[in-house]
Amino acid sequence: MAEQGDAGSLCPMVETTGVCQILYTLYKHGEMLTSKLQRKLPISPETFYKARNILEEHGLIEVVPTASGKIKPYRLTEKGRKIAEQIQFLSTLTRKTD
Repeated sequence: MAEQGDAGSLCPMVETTGVCQILYTLYKHGEMLTSKLQRKLPISPETFYKARNILEEHGLIEVVPTASGKIKPYRLTEKGRKIAEQIQFLSTLTRKTD
């Protein structure tokens, strides 16, 4: 069970526009370049980068090392995958009650 401090830090992060969308998109599609990920989401570039930075700071996504080091694909960390699974689960619950 998560400690109260964990839940307290998670709630404001999830309220940030784009955070859940990025998590779910990476969960559904796997590793993606920043440009491709951004194109898949209906949010402004500013909102995208803010949400991406929050996810990185909380250890939910990470840059995938590449040989060139120039392109930066992102992927979920194990922690990010677990949260994305919970988002998907909550989404199914809300659809069942509509």
